[in-house]
Amino acid sequence: MFVNADLLLVLLVMLLSIVSYHLAPIFAAIRKYNTKPSFRTNHWVMSLLLGFMFWMTHVTAVFSAGLPVSEKWFSLYLVLSFCLCSMIAIFSIRSGDTENLNTSAYFKTGFGMSAGIVMVDFIGYMVIFSDHLEIKPLLILFALLLSVAFSFSGVRLLLIALQDREMNRSRSIRYRTAGSIIGGIALSGIPYVIMTSVLDFEFAEGGKYVYLLPFLFVFFLNFILTLIPDLYSQTMMYEQTERIHEKEERFRSLFHQSPDAVISTDLEGTITSVNKIAGVMTQLNESELIGLRFLKLIHKEDHQKVLHYFSEIVKGTLIDNDLSLKLKQKNGDDLDILITAVRQVVNNEVVGVYGVIKDITESKKAQTRINYLAYHDELTGLPNRRFFVQKLSEVIAKEKTFAVLSLDFDRFKRLNDLYGYAFGDQVFIKIAERLSAVLPERSFAARLGGDEFSVILLDVSLEEANEHAHDMVHHFRLPMKVRGNDCLVTASIGASHYPTHSTDEELLLKYADIAMYDVKVNGSNSWSIYTPEMNDKMIEKIKIENELRKAIQYKELTVYFQPKFKENLSTIIGAEALVRWNHKELGFIPPSTFIPIAEETGLIFDLERFVIGEVGKHVQQWESKKLSFGRISINISHLHLYQDDLVQTIDDVLSIYNIRASSLELEITETAMMDNELEANMKLSMLRDRGIEISMDDFGTGYSSLSYLQKLNIDRLKIDQSFIKEMEHQNGNEAIVSMIISMARHLNLKVIAEGVETLTQKELLSNLGCLEFQGYLGGRPIPADEFFAEYLASGKAS
Repeated sequence: MFVNADLLLVLLVMLLSIVSYHLAPIFAAIRKYNTKPSFRTNHWVMSLLLGFMFWMTHVTAVFSAGLPVSEKWFSLYLVLSFCLCSMIAIFSIRSGDTENLNTSAYFKTGFGMSAGIVMVDFIGYMVIFSDHLEIKPLLILFALLLSVAFSFSGVRLLLIALQDREMNRSRSIRYRTAGSIIGGIALSGIPYVIMTSVLDFEFAEGGKYVYLLPFLFVFFLNFILTLIPDLYSQTMMYEQTERIHEKEERFRSLFHQSPDAVISTDLEGTITSVNKIAGVMTQLNESELIGLRFLKLIHKEDHQKVLHYFSEIVKGTLIDNDLSLKLKQKNGDDLDILITAVRQVVNNEVVGVYGVIKDITESKKAQTRINYLAYHDELTGLPNRRFFVQKLSEVIAKEKTFAVLSLDFDRFKRLNDLYGYAFGDQVFIKIAERLSAVLPERSFAARLGGDEFSVILLDVSLEEANEHAHDMVHHFRLPMKVRGNDCLVTASIGASHYPTHSTDEELLLKYADIAMYDVKVNGSNSWSIYTPEMNDKMIEKIKIENELRKAIQYKELTVYFQPKFKENLSTIIGAEALVRWNHKELGFIPPSTFIPIAEETGLIFDLERFVIGEVGKHVQQWESKKLSFGRISINISHLHLYQDDLVQTIDDVLSIYNIRASSLELEITETAMMDNELEANMKLSMLRDRGIEISMDDFGTGYSSLSYLQKLNIDRLKIDQSFIKEMEHQNGNEAIVSMIISMARHLNLKVIAEGVETLTQKELLSNLGCLEFQGYLGGRPIPADEFFAEYLASGKAS
């Protein structure tokens, strides 16, 4: 039989067998992943195509043997073998879901495929070689075993390759291709093995042992096909072992190198493993922790919470698996911790709990600090505005009487500007301490911002609120020690009462503020209870502020000049520039009304720049006419003295109007100079270097000493009018004025008296040695054109 075999056809049989073997799992996979109803037709097409490939393999094997066949039954063979091959193809495709093969399905698939292969050949050969049959039971059994071995080896190889597809796709393709080639070649030998098992040897015209060649060929290939899955499994197993080892190393690294403590327990809550951080956190070594009940590390009051948490974790029913607790350290200290736990599952059975423990002590402190700062002032520790408003709402809800006090601290801004914010912060701390000390027990104090404080006095009547406000003002009239220095910061307090004034929290705060502003307008350093009339004052004040801003912007103000005289009252030595405001609707508004508002709102800077500019313009006109008018003095507020642009503003006026610096004099109050001696002296020195004289205004109302005056860069003392007014009636005032004049002489300073209204006052001053005067006795403040006509044009100036 093998002597007459056609080698090319045998090779064709092998090729067809390899293609068939390779296509079977591909068609099975296509069928598995394409579930559309329209795919049914394609399924039958694939089955018939694969069946045709099987059929061609077996028919070509018959022709390749070169043996005569029965022409009578050959057509029947072709039809019958095609039907059987198609059935095998359908079975192979339907059974091709090897990813889900269990043991029974595995054997079913293997035996089914082998039975189909053997059946096609046995039945076919009994039909076409019916006249030359010689059944050899032993060889038939051997052929059946080879067919079964082939089928199982092929299915096993395919199963392993598909399992490996997700791990190593390229390797899976390589092994499947190698298996297809070897399996296909082995499959091509099955027809020849069965042919040898059922035909007589003489008919086959072979030698004595030639019949064994197909068996040896198929057996050898089956042996190789059997080794391939083992080799493949060994490779996969080695790789999986490496991966498992790598995962274990990663797990160990995560376990031991985690920045948080990691503890695992069994179902009884006994610790089974820990990492290094767990030892650091608990201050226990590993041997002390292993075998210890986890509850031993937790405070007793948290035990029930931990047991419930542990139970829910084991059940897998906990939604939020974070638990905040306090952990006991070996030294007795407590740590705030956050546990995140998961259950340990092995073979679908819960065997313990795995927990990550994070030390949140510092973050909890930070959160507590954040929560504290949300309702407290960081600097003073007092409640802040948010807390105060919340407390006020709570107090109103109780419907009991109480008072709201609004506190503002006088001169604080000046201190802050002079000595810096660090010094100002220390003042705030002292204010908070004194406020807490003087308040009654049932009270609530808060810092709302800046130098604004508020107080709630609980269960007090309107009269009692008035008494408490009086006490507080009194206590703040006493100096405070700040950085070793005495610092005086007085308080202006306004009060409103519930339910006397309102039951609305916003109105109560508003009314207390209005009362406080009323105190500020009337001199500060006092207290006031809200009255409805204060609303009108506040509205009027706001109106004046708005109108003043417009008046400065549109130059609706006027500068008046009040002459200064020599002793004879007939010769003027200069004049003081005084701003006046005649509003078109409100009429004449006195300086005592709008100047404090200008200082409070910051409009004083623009106001004084306006006055300096107007003086420069008029001085230019007078100098151009070669008139003698002495020096024109300009008042500079304590706020403007410490502004960086003061010297530059005066330089600009001197340059723009091209006037002499010797035509100007600046009047600075005594208290303004005392605020910051160093800075004041520096600026005064710069101005004097230009030829401008400096006069200390309102002298005698402050606390200047002889030694202090020696340090100041000034030219003249201006005696305050409060001393002049009572000289005729109080000898004490005369003595004070005499002392001021004497002090000025010793310091080589000029002296001028303001507010001189009678001849008696003028004579007394002359006798004491004061030779310069200013007041209604000599002349009232008048507009520039009148001043020119009355004093300058007539030649009265010296």
